Amino acid sequence: MPTPQATLRSQHPRTGLTLLELLLVLGILSAVMGLGLGMFASLDLSKRQAVGLVRNALRSAQNSAISRRSEASVRIDPKLGRMSPRFQQVVGTWHFETPELVGAFGIQGRAIDAELTQDGYIGRALDFDVDAEGPRVELPIQRDTAADFRAGFALECALRRSGADAGEVANAGASFGLQVLRDGALRGWFAPQVLAQDGGAAKGGHVIAQSEPGALPLGVWRRVRLEYAGQELVLSLDGSAVARVEEQAPVWQLEGPLLLSSARTPFRGQLDVLVLTAVGAGEDVELPEGVSFSPESAVTLRFQAGGGLDRRAHTQPVRIGIDFADGARQWVGIGLYGTVE
Repeated sequence: MPTPQATLRSQHPRTGLTLLELLLVLGILSAVMGLGLGMFASLDLSKRQAVGLVRNALRSAQNSAISRRSEASVRIDPKLGRMSPRFQQVVGTWHFETPELVGAFGIQGRAIDAELTQDGYIGRALDFDVDAEGPRVELPIQRDTAADFRAGFALECALRRSGADAGEVANAGASFGLQVLRDGALRGWFAPQVLAQDGGAAKGGHVIAQSEPGALPLGVWRRVRLEYAGQELVLSLDGSAVARVEEQAPVWQLEGPLLLSSARTPFRGQLDVLVLTAVGAGEDVELPEGVSFSPESAVTLRFQAGGGLDRRAHTQPVRIGIDFADGARQWVGIGLYGTVE
């Protein structure tokens, strides 16, 4: 017959670990933790961080091109170890199908002696070749907070020249504009913001990109694009660059509305499908200390609307080299469809 003490021990079985078992468990944990710490110590997190920064900046620009349905770019400066993203925001589009001249984003124009013609580039178009002294259209873009062109701009339209005189095609608040010369050359310009003698900001002389004579012949529709994104002023006709000038200065702020044609020197011709875009500057991304871009990585990556690489600037995939203090180099690739690897 079991004693009362034995009965008590059977009702309360022994719990916990013996000293030997505890030492064995601690030994196993030490071994596992030692292996884990050694594994993490072998990882160079600074390299992962640098590569991640570059990939994130590139993917952010591509996502902007997709979501905004407009172009985006990333400028890489190996000397400073810096990436400068730029994105484009459409301020307004006008197709000039009705006399109200209302754009896609609600900016309504005012016609002064200008008329509409049925023979437009697409449908109707503005006609400045009329029997009036100074036919023109005013678009009050300066009232729109999105019309901040200090980081850059793009002005695109279809033009048809019907008179041999020189004329003002567009003037955006004395900040940038487009002219046609008597010989048929096109001239794009913008006013840079420069440093004044007193240390403040001042309006500088025009930066000009001008085509060869005859670029805009009489009676022919041409697609014209003038763009600047803090690196160069580019004038294009039908998708091909005809003039470019390097410049990095900010654009002078708007001083008034966008004028199409002018009272003093009107453009004698027709204008259609106007698109005005502002360039926005994203936050610069700088590489960590001891990390730099390879010299051949000095490039401006351009993403077209939709996210793929702009084929006008990139005919093949792009590779960005990242150099580390220990002499190692890692590559980040961007495919033609904009995928970042």
